[in-house]
Amino acid sequence: MGSGSTQTEVLRMVLDSGWEWKQRDTGVADVLEELQLPHNVDIAASDIDAETSTKKGWLPAKTSPSEIHVELMSAGLIPDPFVGFNEHKVQWIGQTEWLYTCPLPLPHIKSSVLELTFQGLDTLCDIYINRRLLMSVDNMFQTHVLRIPKDAIKSSDSHRSNVLLLHFKSAAKLAKELEAKMGRVRAGSTNLGDPSRVYVRKAQYGWRWDWGPELMTCGPYRPVILSVYNISIKDVNARALVSADLSKRLKVDVELCVGEQDLDSFTNTKKNLILRVWLKGKDGRVIRTAERSVRDCDCDCVIVNEESQGERVGSGVGVGIVNVKSAVDWSFGGEDDSDGDSEVKLWWPVGYGKQALYDVEVELIRIHQGEGEGGGEGEGSSELKIIVDNHTQRTGFRRIKLVQEEFTGPDQYGKGKSFLFEVNGVRMFMGGSNWIPASSFLTTLTDSHYRAWLTLLRDGNQNMVRIWGGGVYEPEVFYEICDELGLLIWQDFQFACGVYPAHSSFVQSVKKEAEDNVRIMRKHPCIALWCGNNEDYQMVLQWGTMTGRHHYDPSYCYVPHLPATHIYEHVLPSVVASLTGDPDPGFNAYGSPSSSTADPSGALSLSNALRTSAQQALSAVASLNTTSTSTSQPNTRTLATATATSTLDTQPATPSKPTPFPYTLSSDYQTPYHPGSPYGGVGWDTADPTVGDVHQWNVWGGKELAWQTYDRLGGRFVSEFGMPSMPCLKTIEAWMGKPRPKIFENKGPGSDWHAQSKIMAQHCRAGLFERRFAIAMNDNFRVTEDLEVAVFNTQMMQAESMAYAYSSWRRKWGTAGVLVWQSNDCWPVTSWAIADYFLRPKPAFFTIARQLAPIALGVTRTVVKNRNNDRPRQFYEFGAYQSISATLDVWGMNSTLKPVTGILKLHFVDISSNSDWEYEETIGSVTLPPNQSVDLLVGIPVRGPSPPPSRSGHEQAGERVKDGEEDYEKWTGCTSSNVVVGVRLVDEEKLNGGKPRVLARAADWPQPFRFVDTPLDPGLSLRVMKGKGSGANSEREGNKAEIETESETVTEIEISAKKPAKCVVLNVIGEGGGMGEVRWADNAFDLMPGDMQRVKVYGDLSGKEMEAAWFGNESAKIQAVKV
Repeated sequence: MGSGSTQTEVLRMVLDSGWEWKQRDTGVADVLEELQLPHNVDIAASDIDAETSTKKGWLPAKTSPSEIHVELMSAGLIPDPFVGFNEHKVQWIGQTEWLYTCPLPLPHIKSSVLELTFQGLDTLCDIYINRRLLMSVDNMFQTHVLRIPKDAIKSSDSHRSNVLLLHFKSAAKLAKELEAKMGRVRAGSTNLGDPSRVYVRKAQYGWRWDWGPELMTCGPYRPVILSVYNISIKDVNARALVSADLSKRLKVDVELCVGEQDLDSFTNTKKNLILRVWLKGKDGRVIRTAERSVRDCDCDCVIVNEESQGERVGSGVGVGIVNVKSAVDWSFGGEDDSDGDSEVKLWWPVGYGKQALYDVEVELIRIHQGEGEGGGEGEGSSELKIIVDNHTQRTGFRRIKLVQEEFTGPDQYGKGKSFLFEVNGVRMFMGGSNWIPASSFLTTLTDSHYRAWLTLLRDGNQNMVRIWGGGVYEPEVFYEICDELGLLIWQDFQFACGVYPAHSSFVQSVKKEAEDNVRIMRKHPCIALWCGNNEDYQMVLQWGTMTGRHHYDPSYCYVPHLPATHIYEHVLPSVVASLTGDPDPGFNAYGSPSSSTADPSGALSLSNALRTSAQQALSAVASLNTTSTSTSQPNTRTLATATATSTLDTQPATPSKPTPFPYTLSSDYQTPYHPGSPYGGVGWDTADPTVGDVHQWNVWGGKELAWQTYDRLGGRFVSEFGMPSMPCLKTIEAWMGKPRPKIFENKGPGSDWHAQSKIMAQHCRAGLFERRFAIAMNDNFRVTEDLEVAVFNTQMMQAESMAYAYSSWRRKWGTAGVLVWQSNDCWPVTSWAIADYFLRPKPAFFTIARQLAPIALGVTRTVVKNRNNDRPRQFYEFGAYQSISATLDVWGMNSTLKPVTGILKLHFVDISSNSDWEYEETIGSVTLPPNQSVDLLVGIPVRGPSPPPSRSGHEQAGERVKDGEEDYEKWTGCTSSNVVVGVRLVDEEKLNGGKPRVLARAADWPQPFRFVDTPLDPGLSLRVMKGKGSGANSEREGNKAEIETESETVTEIEISAKKPAKCVVLNVIGEGGGMGEVRWADNAFDLMPGDMQRVKVYGDLSGKEMEAAWFGNESAKIQAVKV
């Protein structure tokens, strides 16, 4: 069937049935002989181990697409690697070769081209058809196109007369073989996988990461499609362009693929071929349509054979790629009016407008001229239009810029340049998270998983997701959902934490990889930035010299140069510039015959920031570089010279005279390109917050600073930072492989249910996590051996630290974006994720969501001490330093494009056990300017009860004091050390249940939390309101994003407290708030007396019990409520 719903001449079918698999038996000399072994065998009940039994015959695949670990688990041959220590029991799989086979249902038609498209093969694969090797591939990220020679096909009606065989080899073994030839390099710290990974184009996280297991799988992990045609639509480039005045334009280029033997007839019959183009709304409404004869279009043709374009074919099976330029070129008027009747509207990120999307449909039509009554083609002849092929893609109109302007004056970091995103002329604060692959086994992820994940992020008030460079280019559905939800994408190319090579074959493979993926993604309005790599520049900046480093093997301990700057500063930006936006016709892409970008100066580009450390390192290994003739270090020859003078597959060394980063935008419409993350350009280093983006790891890791210093640790754009925490106990049960005990007691040998057990360590991969957790936890919380309390405390620490970072950086627009590390997990684990593997949000998800709300409040306390000290400013001290008083800062944040006015109110409450003191103060009306942050109060005193014995037994204006004498024994000398501060912005003109509507709220508790004596019973009250039924649309209180729910019950819960309560976490007993469970629109909130909050709950609560935990009641031993 065709790519659309209309029947066409082109036949396309997904090969999704009939697959079988087995382990390669290396005892059989010829892999083709293994096709003769028994098929559809059942060895699940065999007493032979999997390493032996899977060699004996072919097993039916349970899934398609497929990965070998998933098949082995489905067959019951290996344990779940996510449970216990099972990861280590399945390491043999990655060292083994595997086979897949499938029948090819070739139809009896006389089309000139038979084509297989492999949308993803992981990773090293030989492809056979009918016992004939036709293709070998080694890049997981490429789309592989194989055109099948006619002489390789058998004519028969038998189902298995034509057979496809895929032979997957070990990527881990190849990586070590290449490392032995090319040299060992640095690739991050030891918990980021074996450094040999840099030589193989496979998802890097599979080698192990500091949040993920070592699971080296393989298989046809994305669809395999069979196409049969004479002429087909290969690709459509629908360029939805928006100019500076917001006028819109659509240019549509169409690539046709013509069988080589049909090229002559194509040239002669172009007049009989028509391209019909529609632009339609999502509702199917036709906005514009046009027909053009291919003969009248500007076309060029390239012959693709086995030596060109990275596509492999058999002998004599070339095709012609015909590029039809600007089949249509439509303009759509001026500035968008969201309330008007303009033909097309702008696509906006979430929170700034609607996500207007349009379908571009293209049909290739052949006109068949019938004969008239007289047998000729004159009067009376008929005309029949036959649809040859069709193609539909969805796109949107948006204009995006990365603004890097010189600061006119310094901020807290200095002058430097901005790093902010402007969409449709509006400069926006970017708040979001870093995305890693959502599973170690990609084929287990469904469209529903991606939608649930991305909807969760959208509902968390995030507007940007960074797809990290050590995973994969996500499937098309991921970007389609982001288009629908208004989530912008920062797209890394797939390089992470390594010194990658740049020898010629590697560069060419990467170039095709980039072209394949840019072509797929360029239509999506959600794409905001292409980025060259993740932390590769830091390999030189962090390990560029031996200074201060451990003296291990010199070739591993420091980084003498970074050959892949050639990729990041030439190859990738050239691909982006030539394939996105509206490229300048005179632009020459990298590798084109007339291109001057292949090193015009005779030296490859390298940022000045790398020069000093690289030259120092080069001096230290000068003897190695000057005598080497192997492929590991090709002296100082440039790529062009080396490949011309040597038969070796060489790579460039660091040049002595770096050239500047050469690429600017090829047109005004191009999606921005950034060489790496972090990256700042000339003169930049990882500690420079005044330029580019930064990864801020000086709290967890690095200098191991207190998280209360985040406000001083920002930069122009913080694209990584984070604090890890344990997941909820329901997720810990998953890796324990058993339910939690009723009472957590660490008694006797072999007990697993404590924070320092072996199995807990197995599921925490962060480097030095024991001492780093100990520092941060002991700074802030009381020591505990209770696992349930430890889980809560790590989650509260993550929630508090992340919220403070977002709020303090959003307070000052010198930081124009914050992306937390990380969104998600790829297996059940203790990590930086704000929602775990099962989509169960941690408290940090909700605290971040509140700080990213369109209207939000921030508050922080500064404690005044009796002498200068190096303790966090927010900490009260009762030892060597004494606390005297405290001040408060309050600020407001408004990302809407309209001013917001409300009444600012403060509420001070003493939580001492013998005190009922509280004080409320109305500051008055304040206005939050549009798309800005503003300080509302700076340095005001934190109020507290009067010190003894000045007053007792009476009241003063606005405050109440307990009758009787004060308790002198607990007097610390500072009246605010037990005072909680609540801040609210209310709109008294808009009533919510008879009360003023709360626009935003925040609370500030005294720190460190280990000194806080929380109320034993804050008087929590839960009231479950009647469910609203299915299909409800609702808006969460607190200015959160609107949630769309389909066919699920929506319940509202009212919750209040008589005393302040911190980090109140609601949960359904036995669940965790994840996919398929009852979900919470808000959670982990702070409660103040007299401030009842309403929370939406999604899912059926009937017959279920709810529990509440909070700071001081971490084990949720109180407040079980049956619904």
